[in-house]
Amino acid sequence: MNIYIGDPTLGLPVANFNNGINGLAVNRSGFGVEEVTSGPSFGDLLTRALEGVNSQQNEVSQMGLRAVTNPEEVSIHDLSIAMARANMSLNLANTIVQRSITAFREILTQR
Repeated sequence: MNIYIGDPTLGLPVANFNNGINGLAVNRSGFGVEEVTSGPSFGDLLTRALEGVNSQQNEVSQMGLRAVTNPEEVSIHDLSIAMARANMSLNLANTIVQRSITAFREILTQR
């Protein structure tokens, strides 16, 4: 079972969950859970994803500043594409955070 999450073109890391999440993985037979000691934690993946979103926002900001100060240096099409990618990354990160908070609250209310 191959599970991949992420998109490097949006500044998000690509995570391969074949080795599990936070030390747990599905058995190769597909039944049960076994302990895995290698691989990044969910927190590490989330931190890298947010750092990628932040770097995209900074790049767009710098590109916009260059477009204002030296219009011949930056293509308006490249700036528009970079802005759209940064906006999409930020919206995706916001959605993930909001859904994580909602899931955590639902888990707390089930107790």
